[in-house]
Amino acid sequence: MTDPRQFDINLALASRDQIRSKRKNIERVSHGTEQFGWNFKGALPLGGVGILVIAIVAMVAFMLGQFTFLGLQFLAHWPLVLGGHMATLIAFSAVWGVALECGIWSGRLLQSASIDWAAQRWLAGVLIIFLGICALLHRQYQCLLVAMPTLLLLGFVITFFGQVPIVQALRGAGREGAAFAALLVLGAGLMFLAGEGLAVDHYRKGLGHFQNDRSAIFTIPSSGQADFFFDYERREVVLKTRPHDGEPLDVRRSFADFECK
Repeated sequence: MTDPRQFDINLALASRDQIRSKRKNIERVSHGTEQFGWNFKGALPLGGVGILVIAIVAMVAFMLGQFTFLGLQFLAHWPLVLGGHMATLIAFSAVWGVALECGIWSGRLLQSASIDWAAQRWLAGVLIIFLGICALLHRQYQCLLVAMPTLLLLGFVITFFGQVPIVQALRGAGREGAAFAALLVLGAGLMFLAGEGLAVDHYRKGLGHFQNDRSAIFTIPSSGQADFFFDYERREVVLKTRPHDGEPLDVRRSFADFECK
């Protein structure tokens, strides 16, 4: 016959082991979550507000990058051009921007590599040179994107990794405010170039259609409430409403000066 006291002891030990096992599982999940950078709120100096600021900066920079190439005048008609697929793309840029910049800030995206990123100042030098070239030779840079689409990926790599030593060095020196400001400025540069690069790539695809099958009209993603397209025959970007579809509108921007040789 089993001793009741021994049975109670065994039951208590089993319960204790189950509790310990559950705690370990919770700690393991929590550690894994932090390891992959999901705890963004605690990683930023402004907490949740910091994430919101990064998201807004990323969206605005991405949108300006797109319309710097397409034509800033179209933003005056934003309900027509920023809906549908374009709105989805801009919203995705906010999510992508937050994920990248929070990873840079916390260092968790790069912690698996045994590298002192703050000491890799040559990466910051490459970033400064690259941004200088993009600013001074902007039209030539756009033409290179048309001729070499892979340059968009190279530009992303440079602007992403070039931020890391700058932000990490400032954080290591205890200058959290300066580090966050640098993160916003450099992150805006990354998203601006990404938006511009995607717009140029869309132009490149339409140009390929025009050269191969003489299809002069290539649609630009928008709200669907108006026609927004490249006209390669007239060399214009066009936004116009359809017949019987609201107030007549016909806005055009010439890209005849966009000569790539």
